[in-house]
Amino acid sequence: MTNIIIINKTGKVIQQSVNDAENEETLYKKASFKTKENFEKQHIWRNLTVNKSHYEKLVVFGKTVGNAGQENKYEFPPPIDNTLFFGNLLIIRYDKEQKPMNLDINDWKSIYNSLFGGFECLDETDDDESEDEEIDKSKLDKYGYEKDGFVVEDDEEDEDEEEDDDDDDEYEEDDDEDEDDDEEEDEEDEEEESELVCSDSEMEMKEEEYFTKIE
Repeated sequence: MTNIIIINKTGKVIQQSVNDAENEETLYKKASFKTKENFEKQHIWRNLTVNKSHYEKLVVFGKTVGNAGQENKYEFPPPIDNTLFFGNLLIIRYDKEQKPMNLDINDWKSIYNSLFGGFECLDETDDDESEDEEIDKSKLDKYGYEKDGFVVEDDEEDEDEEEDDDDDDEYEEDDDEDEDDDEEEDEEDEEEESELVCSDSEMEMKEEEYFTKIE
């Protein structure tokens, strides 16, 4: 029995043990194809050394011809990263004598990362960083939100309301002062009118006296 890697068309990686991996004529059956048509070697990686393990030859078997909707969604490393495959694919390891050797799923993951130049899953890295990151509690408001200068707290709102009330009081005081000024002006005008009236009456009296004296 030999362990080989099957790449499901959905992109899932599966390890499977087979007993006739050396027979390339029947490998298409391991990939769940009904016929051998168009099922052939698609790429060979040679002389790979990953984590002190040496891989003489890794062969990808599969189809590049198929029906719409059967496209394989797996992202292969270069130089077949832009090749469109259909259905399931096989990856088989061979030694110098072209005999199949075990290829475990962990081995393929290491090889995969190496072929991508040390590729790492960014989603996993971001998740780890977000979990490890701690937030300084002194930077949080009383509701548990981080203070960023955009959230207005109740105290600040109260201060703003007090300022608005003070402004309203100032406007009211100004209005009262204006009313008082208007009342004072009205009183002055009345006094002036009374003075004018008095002066007119005095003139009349003086005229009477004058005319009386002349008579």
